Amino acid sequence: MTVRDEASNPEPASTLTKAIVGYYDETWLDYRVLWLNRDNLAVHFGYTDDTTRSHTDALKNMNRVLAERVKIQPGERVLDAGCGVGGSSLWLAQERSVDVVGITLPARQVAMARSYAAQRGLTDRVHFEQADFTATPFPDRSFDIVWAVESLCHAPRKAAFYQEAARLLRHGGRVVVADYVRADRPLDQTGEQLLHEWLDGWAIPDIDTPGEHLAHLAEAGFTDARLDDVTAHTRPSLRRLYRMAYWTYPLAVLGRVASIRSVVQHGNVIASIRQYQALQRGAWLYGILSATKPAFSRTCPALAHDVRSASNRPSPRGSISGIRVSSSRTMAPTSRNAKEDGSRNAGSATRPLHKALSNAITPPVRSNRTPAFR
Repeated sequence: MTVRDEASNPEPASTLTKAIVGYYDETWLDYRVLWLNRDNLAVHFGYTDDTTRSHTDALKNMNRVLAERVKIQPGERVLDAGCGVGGSSLWLAQERSVDVVGITLPARQVAMARSYAAQRGLTDRVHFEQADFTATPFPDRSFDIVWAVESLCHAPRKAAFYQEAARLLRHGGRVVVADYVRADRPLDQTGEQLLHEWLDGWAIPDIDTPGEHLAHLAEAGFTDARLDDVTAHTRPSLRRLYRMAYWTYPLAVLGRVASIRSVVQHGNVIASIRQYQALQRGAWLYGILSATKPAFSRTCPALAHDVRSASNRPSPRGSISGIRVSSSRTMAPTSRNAKEDGSRNAGSATRPLHKALSNAITPPVRSNRTPAFR
């Protein structure tokens, strides 16, 4: 977040940053015990297809799918924006022979990522720094790839990330994002409640619609933008987390009552349940986005106009002036244009984190419209 953004938002950048850092610091043990192993440091969901046989395979496969999406080549320079403890960065260096700079907000993650890089003998190819991916310290045109896996969601203004990515990329460079995408704005009351009980528990201010993402890309001057709904491939991983959280929920309640687990840790369990319930209700989808910084120009006004127009109607399958949307179901972008999106995101997207979680104990929602399993 930039100084200008902070001045216009009701929630200061420092407040959101503290929430994000606090979330990852306090939930690290949960991730370490339930999600990661020595071979895999992925703090993200997995991508299941015919090549995967296990949870670990699916987590690694997400990296492969994204690398192939933007055709990463040996020797290229990659910015891992929101690198966590370095899982994707280390994979890219090992499997794609690229140089990687990983950035993240929590200092603890930076220290762990550097340690893992040293253990694997990759300190000559991978470097980690503490930085905000919407306002980095790097010079213009210093990367070939900007890579963001389940990190863009934490930005109060997604447009700021795309603008910074455009500045950092060399001409012909690519941006690739794997993240949660809101199905519509607004959802019905129950949909919004489920969505924010999930997002608040993970220190995420809000998520954008397909149309909003594509408009941000166009405003930043990107071309060949493409958004794919890959929920069918990530559903097994999302369901795995839901089941783990659902069946351990009684223990989480006991831990909270006994003050063994914090509000943030308990909120993480609730959010892990809500994410899948919101998914089942159709409130969001898992998307992979990619785009290219054109070799001829920093901006492309005509393309931006086309995408703003496209955001006023449902996203079709196929091509819209260089913007492609692929979906397993109909996605309904917002009717607002790109400038209105920026204004809205500067406000409502940064509302204070849900106060209900401060009370810590909230039972899982169960209804016939939100089945426990599928």
